[in-house]
Amino acid sequence: MNPTIDVWKGASPVFFLEINWNGQIYRPSTQPLTISSANGFKILQGGMLQDPDFTENLPELGFNVNSFSTSFAVYLQNINIAKQNQQQNKLDGAQAELSYILVKQGISQTYEQRTVLLRGVVKEPVFAHPDRSKSYVEFSVETEVLELSFHNLAVGSSARISAKDLSDLTNSSLSPLSSILNSNNFIEVLELHRGKILPIIFGAAGEGFDIDNNVIYYPATPAYVIYATHGAGNQIWLALAPHDVEAERVRIYDDLGNFRTENVEKWIRRDGRIFSFVHFTHGTGSFQNPVDDESARFFVSWFDGGGLISPSTNSAITGGGDICLYCLSQGDQQVDFAAWESLRPLLNQYKFSGYITNTEVSPLEFLENEIIPFLPIAVIQGLDGMKPIIDVYCQGARPFASFTVIASEEFTLQGGLQRIGDVSSLCNEYTLEYSFDIKHNELRNRMTVTGDSSQVRETVSSNMQAQSSFNQYGSRKMIETSNFITDFSTAALVCFDKIRQKSLPNEFAEYVAAPRFGYMQTGDIILLTDEKLDFVERLAQVVTKRWVGENWIYRVKIGNLEVS
Repeated sequence: MNPTIDVWKGASPVFFLEINWNGQIYRPSTQPLTISSANGFKILQGGMLQDPDFTENLPELGFNVNSFSTSFAVYLQNINIAKQNQQQNKLDGAQAELSYILVKQGISQTYEQRTVLLRGVVKEPVFAHPDRSKSYVEFSVETEVLELSFHNLAVGSSARISAKDLSDLTNSSLSPLSSILNSNNFIEVLELHRGKILPIIFGAAGEGFDIDNNVIYYPATPAYVIYATHGAGNQIWLALAPHDVEAERVRIYDDLGNFRTENVEKWIRRDGRIFSFVHFTHGTGSFQNPVDDESARFFVSWFDGGGLISPSTNSAITGGGDICLYCLSQGDQQVDFAAWESLRPLLNQYKFSGYITNTEVSPLEFLENEIIPFLPIAVIQGLDGMKPIIDVYCQGARPFASFTVIASEEFTLQGGLQRIGDVSSLCNEYTLEYSFDIKHNELRNRMTVTGDSSQVRETVSSNMQAQSSFNQYGSRKMIETSNFITDFSTAALVCFDKIRQKSLPNEFAEYVAAPRFGYMQTGDIILLTDEKLDFVERLAQVVTKRWVGENWIYRVKIGNLEVS
Protein backbone atom coordinates (compact mmCIF):
# COMPACT_ATOMS: atom_id res chain seq x y z
CA MET A 1 0.00 0.00 0.00
CA ASN A 2 2.71 2.41 -1.07
CA PRO A 3 1.28 5.95 -1.44
CA THR A 4 2.86 6.27 -4.86
CA ILE A 5 0.87 3.46 -6.48
CA ASP A 6 -2.36 4.06 -8.38
CA VAL A 7 -4.67 2.65 -5.69
CA TRP A 8 -4.29 5.96 -3.81
CA LYS A 9 -5.18 8.20 -6.75
CA GLY A 10 -7.89 10.56 -5.58
CA ALA A 11 -7.33 9.76 -1.91
CA SER A 12 -7.74 12.47 0.73
CA PRO A 13 -5.50 13.04 3.73
CA VAL A 14 -6.51 12.93 7.38
CA PHE A 15 -4.00 14.91 9.42
CA PHE A 16 -3.37 14.06 13.05
CA LEU A 17 -1.10 14.99 15.90
CA GLU A 18 0.28 12.38 18.25
CA ILE A 19 1.01 14.10 21.58
CA ASN A 20 2.81 12.27 24.38
CA TRP A 21 1.78 14.23 27.47
CA ASN A 22 3.19 12.70 30.65
CA GLY A 23 2.86 9.18 29.27
CA GLN A 24 -0.68 9.63 27.95
CA ILE A 25 -1.12 9.62 24.15
CA TYR A 26 -3.59 12.01 22.50
CA ARG A 27 -4.36 12.00 18.76
CA PRO A 28 -6.40 15.04 17.73
CA SER A 29 -7.16 14.82 14.01
CA THR A 30 -8.99 16.59 11.19
CA GLN A 31 -11.66 13.89 11.36
CA PRO A 32 -12.34 11.05 13.84
CA LEU A 33 -11.21 7.70 12.53
CA THR A 34 -10.06 4.30 13.75
CA ILE A 35 -7.08 2.92 11.82
CA SER A 36 -5.39 -0.45 12.02
CA SER A 37 -1.94 -0.90 13.45
CA ALA A 38 0.51 -3.76 13.93
CA ASN A 39 -0.39 -3.85 17.63
CA GLY A 40 -4.15 -3.31 17.35
CA PHE A 41 -5.92 -0.09 16.46
CA LYS A 42 -5.22 3.61 16.84
CA ILE A 43 -8.09 6.02 17.44
CA LEU A 44 -7.83 9.39 15.76
CA GLN A 45 -9.91 11.50 18.09
CA GLY A 46 -10.98 14.42 15.88
CA GLY A 47 -10.87 17.89 17.39
CA MET A 48 -8.33 19.44 15.02
CA LEU A 49 -10.21 22.44 13.71
CA GLN A 50 -8.49 22.72 10.34
CA ASP A 51 -5.72 21.33 8.20
CA PRO A 52 -2.31 22.43 9.47
CA ASP A 53 -0.72 25.53 8.01
CA PHE A 54 2.30 23.51 6.97
CA THR A 55 5.19 25.06 5.05
CA GLU A 56 8.83 23.98 4.73
CA ASN A 57 11.50 26.06 3.05
CA LEU A 58 15.04 25.07 2.19
CA PRO A 59 17.59 27.87 2.75
CA GLU A 60 19.93 28.63 -0.13
CA LEU A 61 22.82 27.19 1.84
CA GLY A 62 23.65 27.34 5.52
CA PHE A 63 21.57 26.85 8.66
CA ASN A 64 17.81 26.83 9.03
CA VAL A 65 17.55 24.75 12.19
CA ASN A 66 14.15 26.14 13.17
CA SER A 67 12.56 25.26 9.83
CA PHE A 68 9.95 22.90 11.36
CA SER A 69 7.43 24.95 13.32
CA THR A 70 3.69 25.20 12.86
CA SER A 71 0.65 26.23 14.89
CA PHE A 72 -2.37 24.17 15.96
CA ALA A 73 -5.76 24.69 17.53
CA VAL A 74 -7.25 21.46 18.96
CA TYR A 75 -9.62 19.94 21.50
CA LEU A 76 -7.99 17.28 23.71
CA GLN A 77 -10.64 14.69 24.60
CA ASN A 78 -12.53 16.62 27.27
CA ILE A 79 -9.35 17.34 29.22
CA ASN A 80 -9.45 20.40 31.46
CA ILE A 81 -6.21 21.99 30.32
CA ALA A 82 -6.21 24.74 32.97
CA LYS A 83 -6.80 22.24 35.79
CA GLN A 84 -3.95 20.04 34.57
CA ASN A 85 -1.71 23.08 34.43
CA GLN A 86 -2.57 24.01 38.04
CA GLN A 87 -1.58 20.48 39.04
CA GLN A 88 1.83 21.09 37.41
CA ASN A 89 0.98 18.77 34.53
CA LYS A 90 2.34 21.19 31.93
CA LEU A 91 1.56 20.66 28.26
CA ASP A 92 4.55 22.80 27.33
CA GLY A 93 7.44 20.52 26.31
CA ALA A 94 5.30 17.47 25.49
CA GLN A 95 6.57 15.44 22.53
CA ALA A 96 4.48 15.80 19.36
CA GLU A 97 4.42 14.36 15.86
CA LEU A 98 2.35 15.57 12.88
CA SER A 99 1.37 12.95 10.32
CA TYR A 100 -1.32 12.13 7.80
CA ILE A 101 -2.86 9.01 6.36
CA LEU A 102 -4.63 8.63 3.04
CA VAL A 103 -8.32 7.67 2.96
CA LYS A 104 -10.25 6.61 -0.14
CA GLN A 105 -13.78 5.20 -0.31
CA GLY A 106 -13.72 4.13 3.31
CA ILE A 107 -10.32 2.44 3.04
CA SER A 108 -7.40 3.98 4.92
CA GLN A 109 -3.71 3.41 5.25
CA THR A 110 -2.44 1.73 8.37
CA TYR A 111 -0.80 3.60 11.21
CA GLU A 112 2.61 2.32 10.10
CA GLN A 113 2.00 3.69 6.59
CA ARG A 114 1.41 7.23 7.82
CA THR A 115 3.50 10.03 6.29
CA VAL A 116 5.29 11.89 9.07
CA LEU A 117 5.60 15.63 8.44
CA LEU A 118 7.33 16.92 11.56
CA ARG A 119 8.42 15.99 15.06
CA GLY A 120 9.07 18.37 17.91
CA VAL A 121 7.78 19.61 21.24
CA VAL A 122 4.73 21.65 22.23
CA LYS A 123 5.58 25.30 22.79
CA GLU A 124 3.64 28.23 24.31
CA PRO A 125 0.21 26.62 24.85
CA VAL A 126 -2.67 29.09 25.23
CA PHE A 127 -5.77 27.76 26.97
CA ALA A 128 -8.75 28.76 29.16
CA HIS A 129 -10.37 30.81 26.41
CA PRO A 130 -13.64 32.30 27.72
CA ASP A 131 -15.58 31.35 24.58
CA ARG A 132 -14.19 27.81 24.22
CA SER A 133 -14.49 24.57 26.13
CA LYS A 134 -11.96 23.65 28.79
CA SER A 135 -10.32 21.11 26.46
CA TYR A 136 -9.47 23.70 23.80
CA VAL A 137 -5.82 24.74 23.44
CA GLU A 138 -3.63 26.54 20.91
CA PHE A 139 0.11 25.92 20.60
CA SER A 140 2.98 25.48 18.17
CA VAL A 141 5.13 22.42 17.60
CA GLU A 142 8.81 23.20 17.24
CA THR A 143 12.12 21.40 17.27
CA GLU A 144 14.28 22.28 20.24
CA VAL A 145 17.74 23.73 19.68
CA LEU A 146 20.12 23.94 22.64
CA GLU A 147 22.39 26.99 22.52
CA LEU A 148 24.98 26.02 25.14
CA SER A 149 28.67 26.91 25.26
CA PHE A 150 30.59 24.75 22.80
CA HIS A 151 33.79 25.24 24.75
CA ASN A 152 32.24 24.11 28.03
CA LEU A 153 30.47 21.16 26.42
CA ALA A 154 33.59 19.92 24.66
CA VAL A 155 36.34 20.48 27.24
CA GLY A 156 34.63 21.62 30.44
CA SER A 157 34.49 24.87 32.35
CA SER A 158 37.94 24.39 33.95
CA ALA A 159 39.90 24.76 30.68
CA ARG A 160 41.81 27.85 31.87
CA ILE A 161 45.24 28.94 33.00
CA SER A 162 44.49 28.53 36.68
CA ALA A 163 46.41 26.84 39.49
CA LYS A 164 43.23 25.18 40.69
CA ASP A 165 41.97 24.09 37.28
CA LEU A 166 45.28 22.67 36.01
CA SER A 167 46.17 20.81 39.21
CA ASP A 168 45.33 17.14 39.68
CA LEU A 169 45.72 16.74 43.43
CA THR A 170 45.09 12.99 43.49
CA ASN A 171 48.08 12.11 41.27
CA SER A 172 50.44 14.97 42.06
CA SER A 173 53.43 12.68 42.75
CA LEU A 174 53.28 11.44 39.15
CA SER A 175 52.89 14.86 37.57
CA PRO A 176 55.39 15.90 34.87
CA LEU A 177 54.90 19.40 36.30
CA SER A 178 56.08 18.34 39.77
CA SER A 179 58.94 20.87 39.74
CA ILE A 180 56.43 23.75 39.80
CA LEU A 181 54.06 22.39 42.47
CA ASN A 182 53.72 24.34 45.71
CA SER A 183 53.38 22.86 49.19
CA ASN A 184 49.67 22.28 48.60
CA ASN A 185 50.40 20.38 45.35
CA PHE A 186 48.91 23.15 43.23
CA ILE A 187 50.75 24.14 40.03
CA GLU A 188 52.45 27.52 40.27
CA VAL A 189 50.87 29.80 37.67
CA LEU A 190 52.51 32.96 36.41
CA GLU A 191 50.33 36.05 36.53
CA LEU A 192 50.99 36.85 32.85
CA HIS A 193 48.29 34.60 31.35
CA ARG A 194 46.30 33.71 34.46
CA GLY A 195 42.63 33.17 33.54
CA LYS A 196 43.24 32.69 29.80
CA ILE A 197 40.87 30.23 28.11
CA LEU A 198 42.77 27.32 26.53
CA PRO A 199 42.05 26.86 22.82
CA ILE A 200 40.22 23.88 21.34
CA ILE A 201 42.37 22.86 18.36
CA PHE A 202 40.95 21.42 15.12
CA GLY A 203 43.20 19.88 12.49
CA ALA A 204 46.83 20.78 11.74
CA ALA A 205 46.58 24.55 12.00
CA GLY A 206 49.72 26.36 10.87
CA GLU A 207 50.75 24.02 8.07
CA GLY A 208 50.15 25.23 4.53
CA PHE A 209 51.61 25.75 1.07
CA ASP A 210 53.01 28.73 -0.80
CA ILE A 211 52.24 29.54 -4.46
CA ASP A 212 55.01 27.17 -5.56
CA ASN A 213 53.39 24.33 -3.59
CA ASN A 214 56.17 24.26 -1.00
CA VAL A 215 55.17 23.35 2.54
CA ILE A 216 55.28 26.31 4.90
CA TYR A 217 54.69 26.61 8.63
CA TYR A 218 53.31 29.64 10.39
CA PRO A 219 51.94 30.56 13.85
CA ALA A 220 48.28 29.59 13.91
CA THR A 221 47.10 28.97 17.49
CA PRO A 222 47.92 30.65 20.82
CA ALA A 223 50.06 29.08 23.55
CA TYR A 224 49.66 30.44 27.08
CA VAL A 225 52.28 30.64 29.81
CA ILE A 226 51.72 28.37 32.79
CA TYR A 227 55.02 29.20 34.49
CA ALA A 228 58.55 30.36 33.67
CA THR A 229 61.87 30.78 35.44
CA HIS A 230 64.74 33.19 34.94
CA GLY A 231 68.35 32.43 35.65
CA ALA A 232 71.11 30.13 34.47
CA GLY A 233 68.52 27.95 32.78
CA ASN A 234 65.47 29.79 31.51
CA GLN A 235 62.56 27.36 31.66
CA ILE A 236 59.06 27.85 30.33
CA TRP A 237 55.87 25.80 30.48
CA LEU A 238 53.29 26.61 27.79
CA ALA A 239 49.72 25.23 27.66
CA LEU A 240 48.66 24.21 24.14
CA ALA A 241 45.14 22.77 24.47
CA PRO A 242 42.67 21.65 27.15
CA HIS A 243 42.39 18.20 25.56
CA ASP A 244 44.42 15.33 24.19
CA VAL A 245 46.03 16.01 20.79
CA GLU A 246 47.27 13.87 17.92
CA ALA A 247 50.54 15.80 17.45
CA GLU A 248 53.70 14.46 19.06
CA ARG A 249 55.71 17.61 18.27
CA VAL A 250 54.82 21.21 17.59
CA ARG A 251 56.70 24.29 16.47
CA ILE A 252 56.67 27.06 19.07
CA TYR A 253 57.09 30.75 18.12
CA ASP A 254 57.71 33.77 20.30
CA ASP A 255 56.72 37.32 19.40
CA LEU A 256 60.25 38.22 18.23
CA GLY A 257 60.41 35.69 15.41
CA ASN A 258 62.27 32.93 17.27
CA PHE A 259 60.92 29.40 16.90
CA ARG A 260 61.80 25.93 18.11
CA THR A 261 60.40 22.40 17.85
CA GLU A 262 59.26 20.75 21.09
CA ASN A 263 57.69 17.46 22.16
CA VAL A 264 54.08 17.57 23.33
CA GLU A 265 53.50 16.48 26.92
CA LYS A 266 50.17 15.68 28.58
CA TRP A 267 48.75 15.62 32.07
CA ILE A 268 45.41 15.65 33.89
CA ARG A 269 43.38 18.65 34.96
CA ARG A 270 41.36 18.96 38.16
CA ASP A 271 38.24 17.60 36.41
CA GLY A 272 40.08 14.48 35.20
CA ARG A 273 40.43 15.65 31.57
CA ILE A 274 43.72 15.67 29.71
CA PHE A 275 45.49 18.88 28.78
CA SER A 276 48.51 19.28 26.47
CA PHE A 277 51.59 21.43 27.04
CA VAL A 278 55.29 21.86 26.25
CA HIS A 279 58.21 22.45 28.62
CA PHE A 280 61.70 23.49 27.54
CA THR A 281 64.84 25.28 28.63
CA HIS A 282 66.27 28.04 26.47
CA GLY A 283 69.34 30.21 26.48
CA THR A 284 69.31 33.91 27.30
CA GLY A 285 68.33 35.93 24.24
CA SER A 286 67.33 32.89 22.17
CA PHE A 287 63.67 33.07 23.14
CA GLN A 288 61.39 35.52 24.88
CA ASN A 289 61.20 35.05 28.61
CA PRO A 290 57.86 36.10 30.11
CA VAL A 291 59.49 36.77 33.48
CA ASP A 292 61.45 39.61 31.87
CA ASP A 293 58.90 40.68 29.26
CA GLU A 294 55.25 40.72 30.26
CA SER A 295 54.25 41.58 26.70
CA ALA A 296 55.57 38.21 25.48
CA ARG A 297 53.24 36.19 23.29
CA PHE A 298 53.67 32.60 22.11
CA PHE A 299 52.17 30.69 19.20
CA VAL A 300 51.99 27.17 17.76
CA SER A 301 52.22 25.50 14.36
CA TRP A 302 50.85 21.96 14.31
CA PHE A 303 53.18 20.39 11.77
CA ASP A 304 53.49 16.83 13.16
CA GLY A 305 49.87 15.80 13.57
CA GLY A 306 46.78 17.75 14.50
CA GLY A 307 44.80 18.68 17.56
CA LEU A 308 41.54 17.32 18.96
CA ILE A 309 41.26 13.56 18.46
CA SER A 310 38.12 11.90 17.12
CA PRO A 311 36.80 9.22 19.50
CA SER A 312 35.77 7.09 16.51
CA THR A 313 38.87 7.31 14.28
CA ASN A 314 41.60 8.08 16.86
CA SER A 315 42.99 10.75 14.54
CA ALA A 316 42.74 14.53 14.48
CA ILE A 317 39.31 15.91 13.59
CA THR A 318 39.75 17.93 10.41
CA GLY A 319 37.26 16.80 7.71
CA GLY A 320 34.11 18.88 7.29
CA GLY A 321 31.82 15.91 7.93
CA ASP A 322 33.71 14.85 11.05
CA ILE A 323 33.72 18.39 12.47
CA CYS A 324 29.98 18.75 11.89
CA LEU A 325 29.22 15.43 13.56
CA TYR A 326 31.48 16.23 16.51
CA CYS A 327 29.92 19.65 17.06
CA LEU A 328 26.36 18.42 16.70
CA SER A 329 27.08 15.61 19.16
CA GLN A 330 27.80 18.16 21.88
CA GLY A 331 24.65 18.72 23.94
CA ASP A 332 21.29 16.97 23.65
CA GLN A 333 19.90 18.22 20.33
CA GLN A 334 18.51 15.53 18.05
CA VAL A 335 20.77 14.67 15.10
CA ASP A 336 20.01 12.57 12.02
CA PHE A 337 23.26 10.61 12.17
CA ALA A 338 22.35 8.38 9.21
CA ALA A 339 21.96 11.42 6.94
CA TRP A 340 25.31 12.83 8.08
CA GLU A 341 27.07 9.49 7.66
CA SER A 342 25.83 9.21 4.08
CA LEU A 343 27.45 12.55 3.18
CA ARG A 344 30.52 12.29 5.41
CA PRO A 345 32.90 10.96 2.68
CA LEU A 346 32.03 13.94 0.46
CA LEU A 347 32.16 16.51 3.27
CA ASN A 348 35.48 15.15 4.55
CA GLN A 349 37.11 16.26 1.29
CA TYR A 350 36.85 19.75 2.81
CA LYS A 351 39.56 20.17 5.48
CA PHE A 352 39.41 22.70 8.32
CA SER A 353 41.98 23.70 10.93
CA GLY A 354 41.92 26.38 13.61
CA TYR A 355 41.09 27.10 17.23
CA ILE A 356 38.24 28.20 19.51
CA THR A 357 38.62 30.18 22.72
CA ASN A 358 35.23 31.91 22.76
CA THR A 359 33.24 30.43 25.64
CA GLU A 360 30.02 32.12 24.47
CA VAL A 361 29.75 30.52 21.04
CA SER A 362 27.50 27.44 20.79
CA PRO A 363 28.28 24.40 18.60
CA LEU A 364 25.62 25.51 16.12
CA GLU A 365 26.93 29.07 16.00
CA PHE A 366 30.44 27.80 15.34
CA LEU A 367 29.26 25.59 12.49
CA GLU A 368 27.01 28.32 11.11
CA ASN A 369 29.77 30.94 11.09
CA GLU A 370 32.94 29.00 10.29
CA ILE A 371 32.20 25.64 8.64
CA ILE A 372 28.82 25.34 6.91
CA PRO A 373 29.28 28.46 4.70
CA PHE A 374 32.13 26.64 2.96
CA LEU A 375 30.39 23.27 2.51
CA PRO A 376 27.95 22.51 -0.34
CA ILE A 377 25.06 21.84 2.05
CA ALA A 378 22.18 23.37 3.94
CA VAL A 379 21.37 22.16 7.45
CA ILE A 380 17.73 21.87 8.45
CA GLN A 381 15.59 20.20 11.09
CA GLY A 382 14.58 16.86 9.62
CA LEU A 383 12.19 14.29 11.05
CA ASP A 384 15.05 12.62 12.90
CA GLY A 385 16.89 15.79 13.89
CA MET A 386 19.38 18.12 12.26
CA LYS A 387 20.45 16.85 8.88
CA PRO A 388 22.53 18.01 5.91
CA ILE A 389 20.97 18.67 2.52
CA ILE A 390 23.42 18.51 -0.37
CA ASP A 391 23.08 21.28 -2.93
CA VAL A 392 21.90 20.12 -6.34
CA TYR A 393 24.76 22.16 -7.86
CA CYS A 394 27.42 20.41 -5.75
CA GLN A 395 30.76 20.26 -7.54
CA GLY A 396 32.25 17.26 -5.74
CA ALA A 397 29.77 14.53 -6.70
CA ARG A 398 26.61 13.98 -8.71
CA PRO A 399 23.79 14.17 -6.15
CA PHE A 400 21.80 10.99 -5.67
CA ALA A 401 18.11 11.23 -6.53
CA SER A 402 15.67 9.92 -3.93
CA PHE A 403 12.65 9.65 -6.24
CA THR A 404 11.64 9.64 -9.91
CA VAL A 405 8.66 11.88 -10.67
CA ILE A 406 6.77 12.15 -13.95
CA ALA A 407 4.52 15.17 -14.50
CA SER A 408 0.85 14.19 -14.82
CA GLU A 409 -2.62 15.40 -13.88
CA GLU A 410 -1.63 14.66 -10.27
CA PHE A 411 1.72 16.45 -10.49
CA THR A 412 1.08 19.49 -12.66
CA LEU A 413 3.35 22.36 -13.61
CA GLN A 414 2.06 25.72 -12.42
CA GLY A 415 3.27 28.93 -14.07
CA GLY A 416 6.12 27.65 -16.23
CA LEU A 417 9.86 27.75 -15.62
CA GLN A 418 10.96 30.71 -13.50
CA ARG A 419 14.29 32.45 -13.06
CA ILE A 420 14.26 33.89 -9.57
CA GLY A 421 16.78 36.19 -8.01
CA ASP A 422 18.30 39.59 -8.54
CA VAL A 423 21.16 39.35 -11.04
CA SER A 424 23.01 41.92 -8.93
CA SER A 425 23.62 39.15 -6.40
CA LEU A 426 25.38 36.95 -8.96
CA CYS A 427 29.11 36.27 -8.66
CA ASN A 428 31.47 35.28 -11.46
CA GLU A 429 34.70 36.22 -9.68
CA TYR A 430 34.96 34.59 -6.30
CA THR A 431 37.97 35.12 -4.05
CA LEU A 432 38.71 33.20 -0.87
CA GLU A 433 41.27 34.51 1.61
CA TYR A 434 42.47 31.79 3.98
CA SER A 435 45.30 30.41 6.20
CA PHE A 436 45.00 32.62 9.29
CA ASP A 437 48.31 33.68 10.89
CA ILE A 438 47.56 34.59 14.51
CA LYS A 439 50.94 36.22 15.17
CA HIS A 440 50.55 38.76 12.37
CA ASN A 441 46.73 38.77 12.47
CA GLU A 442 46.42 38.20 8.74
CA LEU A 443 45.30 35.66 6.17
CA ARG A 444 48.35 34.39 4.32
CA ASN A 445 46.79 32.88 1.20
CA ARG A 446 44.34 33.93 -1.49
CA MET A 447 42.63 32.03 -4.31
CA THR A 448 40.33 33.31 -7.07
CA VAL A 449 38.13 31.79 -9.76
CA THR A 450 37.13 34.38 -12.36
CA GLY A 451 35.13 34.63 -15.54
CA ASP A 452 37.63 37.11 -16.95
CA SER A 453 40.12 34.73 -18.53
CA SER A 454 42.60 37.56 -19.15
CA GLN A 455 43.23 37.66 -15.37
CA VAL A 456 44.39 34.02 -15.04
CA ARG A 457 47.72 33.59 -13.21
CA GLU A 458 49.23 31.48 -10.38
CA THR A 459 46.45 31.96 -7.85
CA VAL A 460 43.66 32.88 -10.28
CA SER A 461 41.88 30.30 -12.43
CA SER A 462 38.78 30.24 -14.60
CA ASN A 463 36.14 27.88 -15.94
CA MET A 464 33.40 27.88 -18.58
CA GLN A 465 30.55 28.67 -16.18
CA ALA A 466 32.31 31.72 -14.73
CA GLN A 467 33.13 32.88 -18.27
CA SER A 468 29.53 32.41 -19.42
CA SER A 469 28.32 34.54 -16.52
CA PHE A 470 31.01 37.17 -17.17
CA ASN A 471 30.01 37.41 -20.83
CA GLN A 472 26.30 37.83 -19.96
CA TYR A 473 26.43 40.03 -16.85
CA GLY A 474 29.86 41.61 -16.75
CA SER A 475 32.26 41.38 -13.82
CA ARG A 476 30.59 40.53 -10.52
CA LYS A 477 33.03 40.00 -7.66
CA MET A 478 32.77 38.52 -4.19
CA ILE A 479 35.45 38.12 -1.50
CA GLU A 480 35.06 35.89 1.55
CA THR A 481 37.46 34.98 4.33
CA SER A 482 37.94 31.82 6.36
CA ASN A 483 39.83 31.48 9.63
CA PHE A 484 39.54 27.68 9.47
CA ILE A 485 40.65 26.81 5.94
CA THR A 486 44.39 26.22 5.51
CA ASP A 487 44.31 23.55 2.84
CA PHE A 488 44.90 24.44 -0.83
CA SER A 489 42.60 21.67 -2.13
CA THR A 490 39.77 22.78 0.15
CA ALA A 491 40.17 26.37 -1.00
CA ALA A 492 39.88 25.21 -4.61
CA LEU A 493 36.75 23.14 -3.87
CA VAL A 494 35.12 26.11 -2.16
CA CYS A 495 35.94 28.52 -4.98
CA PHE A 496 34.53 26.28 -7.69
CA ASP A 497 31.46 25.45 -5.56
CA LYS A 498 30.70 29.15 -5.13
CA ILE A 499 30.97 29.81 -8.87
CA ARG A 500 28.70 26.87 -9.57
CA GLN A 501 26.12 28.10 -7.05
CA LYS A 502 26.24 31.85 -7.67
CA SER A 503 27.37 32.67 -11.20
CA LEU A 504 24.08 32.10 -13.05
CA PRO A 505 20.44 32.66 -12.02
CA ASN A 506 18.70 29.63 -10.53
CA GLU A 507 15.74 28.15 -12.35
CA PHE A 508 12.66 26.97 -10.48
CA ALA A 509 9.44 25.20 -11.33
CA GLU A 510 6.31 24.98 -9.15
CA TYR A 511 4.01 21.97 -9.15
CA VAL A 512 0.56 21.27 -7.75
CA ALA A 513 0.62 17.71 -6.40
CA ALA A 514 -2.06 15.32 -5.19
CA PRO A 515 -2.07 14.39 -1.47
CA ARG A 516 -0.33 11.07 -2.10
CA PHE A 517 2.84 12.93 -3.15
CA GLY A 518 3.34 14.28 0.38
CA TYR A 519 6.12 11.75 1.04
CA MET A 520 8.62 14.09 -0.66
CA GLN A 521 10.52 16.25 1.83
CA THR A 522 12.25 19.58 1.52
CA GLY A 523 15.78 18.95 0.32
CA ASP A 524 14.95 15.76 -1.57
CA ILE A 525 16.61 15.49 -4.98
CA ILE A 526 14.37 14.01 -7.65
CA LEU A 527 14.63 12.93 -11.28
CA LEU A 528 11.95 15.02 -12.97
CA THR A 529 10.39 14.21 -16.33
CA ASP A 530 8.05 16.84 -17.81
CA GLU A 531 7.21 17.07 -21.51
CA LYS A 532 6.13 20.72 -21.15
CA LEU A 533 9.65 21.67 -20.09
CA ASP A 534 11.36 19.10 -22.32
CA PHE A 535 12.85 17.48 -19.21
CA VAL A 536 13.78 13.82 -19.20
CA GLU A 537 14.98 12.68 -15.75
CA ARG A 538 16.38 16.11 -15.03
CA LEU A 539 17.88 16.55 -11.57
CA ALA A 540 15.80 18.88 -9.40
CA GLN A 541 15.68 19.67 -5.69
CA VAL A 542 12.62 20.32 -3.53
CA VAL A 543 13.09 23.75 -1.94
CA THR A 544 9.54 24.49 -0.75
CA LYS A 545 6.72 22.22 0.39
CA ARG A 546 3.39 23.53 1.63
CA TRP A 547 -0.18 22.32 2.04
CA VAL A 548 -2.78 24.51 0.33
CA GLY A 549 -6.43 23.54 0.23
CA GLU A 550 -6.49 19.98 -1.06
CA ASN A 551 -3.04 19.77 -2.60
CA TRP A 552 0.66 19.95 -1.94
CA ILE A 553 2.57 22.76 -3.61
CA TYR A 554 6.19 21.94 -4.43
CA ARG A 555 8.78 24.37 -5.68
CA VAL A 556 11.84 22.65 -7.14
CA LYS A 557 15.22 24.07 -8.11
CA ILE A 558 16.38 22.77 -11.46
CA GLY A 559 19.89 21.33 -11.60
CA ASN A 560 22.30 22.50 -14.29
CA LEU A 561 24.86 19.73 -14.46
CA GLU A 562 25.51 20.05 -18.18
CA VAL A 563 27.52 23.23 -17.43
CA SER A 564 31.14 22.23 -16.75
